Amino acid sequence: MRVVHKDLPLEAIHPQAFQAAEAARCAGEQGKFWEYHDKLYADTPKLGAEELKSAAKDVGLNVPSFDQCFTSRKYRSAVQKDVNDGAQLGLTGTPAFFINGREISGAQAVGRFFGDHRRGVKPGEIGSVAMEQPTAIANHQASARFWVLASCRSGCCSAAAAFWGANKQALGLFHDDGIYTVVAKALSQGDGYRIISLPAAPPQTKYPFLYSYLLSWIWALDSNFPQNIILLKSLNVAILAAIFFVSMVFYRRYFPEAKFAALIFAIVVCTNPVIFTYTDYVISDLLFVMLALIALTIGASQASSSDPRFDVPLLALVTGLACLTRLAAAPLVLAGGLYSFTRRGWRGVAYFIGVLALFLVPWFCGCLARHSHQRIRSMPITLPTILASRGQGTRRRGLVNCGLLWSVMRVIWR
Repeated sequence: MRVVHKDLPLEAIHPQAFQAAEAARCAGEQGKFWEYHDKLYADTPKLGAEELKSAAKDVGLNVPSFDQCFTSRKYRSAVQKDVNDGAQLGLTGTPAFFINGREISGAQAVGRFFGDHRRGVKPGEIGSVAMEQPTAIANHQASARFWVLASCRSGCCSAAAAFWGANKQALGLFHDDGIYTVVAKALSQGDGYRIISLPAAPPQTKYPFLYSYLLSWIWALDSNFPQNIILLKSLNVAILAAIFFVSMVFYRRYFPEAKFAALIFAIVVCTNPVIFTYTDYVISDLLFVMLALIALTIGASQASSSDPRFDVPLLALVTGLACLTRLAAAPLVLAGGLYSFTRRGWRGVAYFIGVLALFLVPWFCGCLARHSHQRIRSMPITLPTILASRGQGTRRRGLVNCGLLWSVMRVIWR
């Protein structure tokens, strides 16, 4: 009989199980995997780092060598590979056994292991116990393909319903969608980030530019208005489909085994009237929702199953894009900073702020530069009024200065 042991730490209910699996592999380096394994099961409630090191001493391991192996997380990728194999097989709990390609789930009587599973085996053969049995993998791969297909069909149906229900003849009813569209036209024509439908084509400083920039590519593809309204609205339809799949990933970060529940969750998110109706308006809300949901999905990563060297900068990247979509993403900046601190301490916060600054600093500097340019152009008109106020006492002068300060603060805030 050949026995193959695989790790499947269920962190949702046992937060310290992953590091315990790593520790057991470190014990295996010294030939005492099973002794250490049995010791941990005898003290299941105590699986903290100190308890794991104490257990190594109790079973007679070389403690310095064990500490070096455990602290370096030498076997993190190996344990994660086992977790991925278990997910591929559709396992939702432990213990789980595969005997001759047939699955036995949960704790069972001994007779169950030597009953039906020995049928068809030649005399003298017991077979092998392994998760890599071809029949089991084939069955679960078929199940995985079914869920992928079901998810794709559901997401496409949601997008098709939104496309069908959109008003393909009207744009600008929400006012802001008119602004986004006009600015997109200006960008596509090389006129800059300006509202070219207004006199003097003033710069647009109410909203960040990312959504209008995406629309400008659609406008460049087809500049025939109003025939291109349906293409402009198709952007939000595509974003709705993306929200569907991101919602599934987000849900399964917390409940990896809940495939059907994740599908229902995504359907509920996308058919929510608050979300669904935004596909009929050319505004940035859906793009912001998608980016915020991606940021939350990154933040839902378990500390043991993701590398902070990558997820912290990735979170900063997505947060920066969200801020360039809507300044309502400000809470994501605070939450991202706290998350980065818990992952890598102050170094993580520095990484997060550094990547985020690459997105936000140029935008805010551009806004201030445009505002300063407008102030300089308007000085010949406003200066006599300010000078005239000097002769009317300190109170009038103070009110004028406060008004100018308030105007500057409003622009910076926007």
